[in-house]
Amino acid sequence: MTRDRAPDADFTEPSPLDAEPETIAGLGLLAGQLGRSGPVDRLGHGMDFVTYTCDDLVLRVPQRAEVAALVDAEYRLLCSLPTDLPLAVPRPVAPPIVPPGGHFPVLAYPHVAGTPWCRLRAVDPIRLGHAVGPFLRALHAAPIHEVAPGIDLDAWTGAAADALADCAVGLTGATGLDGLVAWVDEVLTAATPPVGAERVMCHRDLTDDHVLIDVATGRPVGVIDFGDAGASPWWHDLVGLWMWAGEAALEAACAGYGRHLGDDERILLERHGVAVAAWDLTNAIDGRLAAGVDEAAATLRRVLNLACRRR
Repeated sequence: MTRDRAPDADFTEPSPLDAEPETIAGLGLLAGQLGRSGPVDRLGHGMDFVTYTCDDLVLRVPQRAEVAALVDAEYRLLCSLPTDLPLAVPRPVAPPIVPPGGHFPVLAYPHVAGTPWCRLRAVDPIRLGHAVGPFLRALHAAPIHEVAPGIDLDAWTGAAADALADCAVGLTGATGLDGLVAWVDEVLTAATPPVGAERVMCHRDLTDDHVLIDVATGRPVGVIDFGDAGASPWWHDLVGLWMWAGEAALEAACAGYGRHLGDDERILLERHGVAVAAWDLTNAIDGRLAAGVDEAAATLRRVLNLACRRR
């Protein structure tokens, strides 16, 4: 799921899911070229990619042309990342390849062990933060590679309130959204500090479905989906921890990173978290997000409460 890409994507293009038997057949031939012979099975899908597995390989298939155009850049980024990162990341086995009968290049890499954090009932927030903080410090020290086009954080955040209000027209009473749209507008249109000029190499989509956990130990072991990576303020990669794991995870991550959030950075982080949750609700209402409207609305309400608690 790509939460931070500009919201002007064309979702009307044919998807690999529209002709999945043909997609799987082509991926099987591609996997054979890479020395694999097992069955191809769908692992999951989001707004931008459908992911399949074959033996030990993950095959990441773009859903749209605009996303396919970024696959080469993601490949180059993943190949450039330091080999000693504290958490595992995808390591491609070959440059992106268009499979037989396919339309878009596929990124292939060995399966990164672990279960997405979002699928687990409970994760220790302090342990999570202690693992993610050093990983981000190492990632942010790497040279900047732009995978996705950069976004204007102020404009993207400000647009979240308008988009939610537009798509929620006529739905508020039926779905329990009364007052939520106005609350989002109040938070996102309030005066905030400038974002500042500092930029580092960020993941830019470090959400609860992109951090992998070892179920047996509860230890974070990997980070996946670098399709939105690029230059951004360092606090951008802490937003997801704060949204889904709370204050304890955020504090532990900052301690592990060796840097504390300034007052202005904290305000910007919280505002961006509200915008992410608002876009998630917008996409849920539009049917582009796996989470239902009620679930997305509950997350937005919880994040708003977190943001307003300190004010």
